[in-house]
This record gives sequence, structure tokens and C-alpha cells, in this order.
Amino acid sequence: QRIRILDTGATPENINSIYQQAVDEGVEFIVGPLNKTAIQTLASNNDISVPTLSLNYGLDEDIPTNLYQFGLSPEEEARQVAERTWLDGHVNAVALVPQGSWGERVYKAFAERWQQVGGKVVEVQQYIAKENDFSQPIKKVMNIDESQQRYRNLEYLLNQKIKFTPRRRQDVDFVFLAAYPRQARQIRPQLKFFHSGDIPVYATSHVYTGNLNQERDRDMDGLAFGDMPWVLSESTTHRKLRSSLDPYISKAGNRLQRLYALGIDAYNIIAALNTLKRYPYERFDGETGSLNLDAKQRIYRQLTWVKFRSGRPVLKDEGLQ
Repeated sequence: QRIRILDTGATPENINSIYQQAVDEGVEFIVGPLNKTAIQTLASNNDISVPTLSLNYGLDEDIPTNLYQFGLSPEEEARQVAERTWLDGHVNAVALVPQGSWGERVYKAFAERWQQVGGKVVEVQQYIAKENDFSQPIKKVMNIDESQQRYRNLEYLLNQKIKFTPRRRQDVDFVFLAAYPRQARQIRPQLKFFHSGDIPVYATSHVYTGNLNQERDRDMDGLAFGDMPWVLSESTTHRKLRSSLDPYISKAGNRLQRLYALGIDAYNIIAALNTLKRYPYERFDGETGSLNLDAKQRIYRQLTWVKFRSGRPVLKDEGLQ
């Protein structure tokens, strides 16, 4: 098959003319764009005459017949955290999320799905991602600050020194953590320091770089997260396409491993779209996960669940509950 690459440019308003150029050149299938605004512009201002697979989720309603949507959505990963923790038997959650729009989006998606399945968020605290000390939001989310205040009050009333061990809240089954590797490597040990090391911690794939680094990731031991087969190739029996391509990926490209997987699946799934559309329960075994197509022609990924052990992601269901 011949592949033609067209640069959509830095401004999404160019998408209509570029799309029409591709159509005029006789393409049979279009993959892209990546930008959400460009997807919305294309859908609202242009007749999508050729089957098109966008590389993001830009539309929820009024989706053109020929438009399929596929991407690496952090919100969808957060929803899967809610589903997985419910299946693991948990009910009460606390959440630690970064300040800013990304943290708000991820938390909102998690909280909505968590409440839908019957869970309860008993506390949420935001942290400042650029900092190294996350003790204040951790103490607040675990009520350690309240325990310390009770100690100070009691010491004042008795007017004498008393022995004291902070006590964390007891109404929590797990911690939902929205974080990137630098923050997660520090938050996990700080949770242990504040008497919360026995509480399960669940996160999205963003806590893992996608490249094995046992020395640095040991600090996250015990933390569970969902990720794609491509970056978990050393932890699963998934086909070894990544190992054959790794020698050709630059050092800078190593940070973009998940985008390589997205590109591979975007190409390979084209031939399977009609089958997935015809049979809603059919799945496609991809590099980004187990894929299926919903009624709005959005491709969803079922993630693989792992837990850090000795700095290495291992399958969560292999006796590691």
C-alpha cells in the first residue's frame, strides 16, 4: 500500500484545505488529524467523503458517518482506574491530583465514573507538580493534620508532654493518584512516611515513562497502573514488535513510545474497522491495548494492569493483589 503524508500545519484552520487536497489526490483512507480543534473544524465545515480515523477524541455528538476517533485519552484511563478498583472490591477513595487543567480533567473523569459504579470519594487534595515536598496535601488527604492538631490540643489541655504517633484516617480503601513519573516517585514514599503505605495506590499510565528503569522506579513499588502492551512488552507475553524496532528509535524518541504504538495501531486497525463496526463485541489485539469500537465510532482501549515490584512493572493479577 502507498502512504502519503501531508503536514496539517500549526494552525487547525488549515485542515479543510489539506483534507480536500488528500481527497483530490485519490486517497482511500485518511489517518489524522491529531489536534482536537482541527477534528472539530473538519467535522463541522467539511463533508468527510473519505473514511477518516482521527488521532484524538474531538467529538461527542453529531459525528459524521465516515469519521472514526482513536487516541490516548487520559480521561478514559482515569475511568478505567475507577472500574478496576471497583472490581478489586474497593468502595472509598481519596485522590491526589496536580493543580491545573490536566489534573482537573483526569480527576473529573475518575470521580464521575467512580460514583457511577457505586464508589465514594471521601477526600481530594491538589498538589503543586513542580515541588518536591508533597507532605501537606498528603497529610490533609489522610487527615494526619487533624491527628496532629488533636495531639497539640491534648498536650495543651494536660500541660505536659505525651507520647504521640499520628493516626491516619481509617475510612479509605485506596488512593487515586494522577501524576507523572517525577511526582509519583516522590509521592509513593511520602505516603509510606505518613503511615499510609498499606493503602493501595492506583494510577494512570502517566506514572511510568514507558522505558524500564528499575533503579529510579523502585520508589513506586506497590503502585498499580494500567498501560498498553507496547510499553509493557517485558512484563507480558505480547508480540515482540517493539524489541525489533527499538534499535531504530532515537534517544529522544524513547520518550514518545506510546505514540509509536498509537501510529502502529492506527495503521493496522484500518482493515478491521468494518468488522468492529458490524460486531460490537469484537476486539482487536493492538499495541495500545485490546481495542473495540462503540456506537459513536470511537475506539476504546482496554489496558493491561500491572504493579511495580523491584522497580519493574509486573502483571497485577499474578498473585500480587
